Amino acid sequence: MCALLLVLLLQIQLVGDKRRELFTQFDTSKDNLIGYREFEACYDLIQKMAVQQNLQEAGMTRPRMVLALVYAVFLLLLIFVFIFVGVAAFTGTGTIGAIVNSLLVRLARTRGQGGIIN
Repeated sequence: MCALLLVLLLQIQLVGDKRRELFTQFDTSKDNLIGYREFEACYDLIQKMAVQQNLQEAGMTRPRMVLALVYAVFLLLLIFVFIFVGVAAFTGTGTIGAIVNSLLVRLARTRGQGGIIN
């Protein structure tokens, strides 16, 4: 009876046959009562069922979660590449590095003289 109450309280959608099947599956002593250990096992299964049902209602299937993870990793890699390319541009001895370094020196002089450019 506790299993049926749990199913109702957690708002899990189960057909009457599935409820009876769940009860008979966890009533291992066959006394039409669920003991503490049977209740623990039943509760674990019902929690898993509730999580699966909520994920499905939210549209979060396993392929979508994997796709979201791959997308997040890809974006993270792009951010790292952007940072490393930016650092290389600032510290490089090429044309871009020279322009950036001269602009930084000019900007530092400007701020040091109260914002007046000579």
